[in-house]
Amino acid sequence: MTRELLIEPLSGQPMLLPATIDPVPLIEAEAEAREKGDEETLEAANTAIGTHNSSTEAHTDIRTSISNNTTLIKALQGVGGYLTAHDFGVAVPLQQALTDYALEQIAITDPLEIFNGTKIKNTFNNHVWVLANTPDTTPPVFEWIDDGDDVVDVPNTSIADISADADDAVVTSGTLVTLLKSLSGRIKALLARFHPTTGHAHTGADSPKIAYSNITDTPDIPAAQVNSDWNATEGVAQILNKPAIQLSTPVYTFIVDSNEALAAWANNAAGNDYSHVFIKKGTWTSDKGVNLSIAGTKVVVGDVDSLLNFTSKDALMYSSLPTSPEYWMLGVNVVAFSIDQYGVAESYLNCTNLTNCTGTSTGTGKCCVYENCTNLTNCAGYSTSNSYGFLYTSCKNLTNCTGTSTGVKSCCVYGFCKNLTNCTGTGNSTESTGYCYNQCTNLTNCTGISNSEKNSGYCYSDCKNLTNCTGTGTGNSWSCCYYQCTNLMNCTGTGTSNDYGYGYINCNIMIFCKPGAASTTATYNMCYMHASSMTDPVADTAEGGWNVS
Repeated sequence: MTRELLIEPLSGQPMLLPATIDPVPLIEAEAEAREKGDEETLEAANTAIGTHNSSTEAHTDIRTSISNNTTLIKALQGVGGYLTAHDFGVAVPLQQALTDYALEQIAITDPLEIFNGTKIKNTFNNHVWVLANTPDTTPPVFEWIDDGDDVVDVPNTSIADISADADDAVVTSGTLVTLLKSLSGRIKALLARFHPTTGHAHTGADSPKIAYSNITDTPDIPAAQVNSDWNATEGVAQILNKPAIQLSTPVYTFIVDSNEALAAWANNAAGNDYSHVFIKKGTWTSDKGVNLSIAGTKVVVGDVDSLLNFTSKDALMYSSLPTSPEYWMLGVNVVAFSIDQYGVAESYLNCTNLTNCTGTSTGTGKCCVYENCTNLTNCAGYSTSNSYGFLYTSCKNLTNCTGTSTGVKSCCVYGFCKNLTNCTGTGNSTESTGYCYNQCTNLTNCTGISNSEKNSGYCYSDCKNLTNCTGTGTGNSWSCCYYQCTNLMNCTGTGTSNDYGYGYINCNIMIFCKPGAASTTATYNMCYMHASSMTDPVADTAEGGWNVS
């Protein structure tokens, strides 16, 4: 019977090659010698076995030589199995399972015919099982032994002494060396074509560079970027949709550069176009405010260090709030003053789209800087009154606005305002309650301070929808940072007083709110996490319910 011999591979895949020495006659001869006791037959068998062992020793010598070399053949580490690898489903297969699988692979029925040293790789855990089949020993041995992980560890030395000088396809004890030399030489030639670190192909005839034009599905590479040119009228440097910038005074229809010019504008003197007004540097005074609706003014721009000083209670006003974006103000600085204790000193009334504007209102009566104005950005105000000092009243859409309000009877920086972002304010009252934000809605990232020398100081009072706001309420009596507010998230508050000071009083729907500095009495007083439930109070503890203390 002739069978093929599976040589243990170095490349990771079994290599089935015809063997010049057929092991079956060896086994048959040895069996015949044992059964018949024929010494001559036994001697012949031993001679054949010696020949086979010589071939095995040659194979072992070759593997020992290769094991002293690594770098270029490290990728050739083999699975080390003669029979086809199999998944037995467990790490330690049953002896009978291994035997049955070997009989099936070799297509025989007698286990004693399985070669001693036969290997099976268990792909369940990559361990190799080797058969010890020695029926001629005392006692006889037939056992599958776990030979460990199927990995060949090759030292890191050179194999330059192995050359590619044979292409034999049949492995015998005489041609095994030349086959290995051929295999190693081919691998050396392949590896030599690539950089050992980057893996990039070297230049040269064996590895020519690939022309970019020969690559398919290449990406579209945009042209090199260029700087934009304000004056360019075409090409990639052109700026599209450029805004019209007013750079010179002729674009304005009227210029305020004297008290007389301001008086003409305030009185709507005939013969002038007041639609676009420019205020030049300097202080210009009038005892009468400007009704912008009557004058037909749409745009007002103030020069640096320009000031409109009105000694009347009214400064700049529209009869009703404009809704068109054609109406706007930039860099205007206004002062309004009133000695009428029953009048209201107002710097801006019913104005819209104000940027970088400043207003100051002072008087014996009620004072207000911005009233019923919309779309204010980077605006500032100062209100000082012997009665009620207000600053932003009934305004909408305020961003980065600031102000200080001082009143003897009461004060409020932001009152009845909506949509405030990054606004700050300080309210000071001498005799009555001091407010910074009163009855405002939709406040984000706002900061405030309220003070009252003789009464209560409330920083945020009756406000709704506050996010990331901070503040301090200080007073002589009951004082609080947040008083009767709803929908607070990530807010911080402190209340200090000579009497009772709280961070939060009578607030509900609070999430992740916390104290700033320590309040005089407590952080929370009658505050709840829900709108109408008094069963989930906000606790002044380390956890603080939904809040942080």
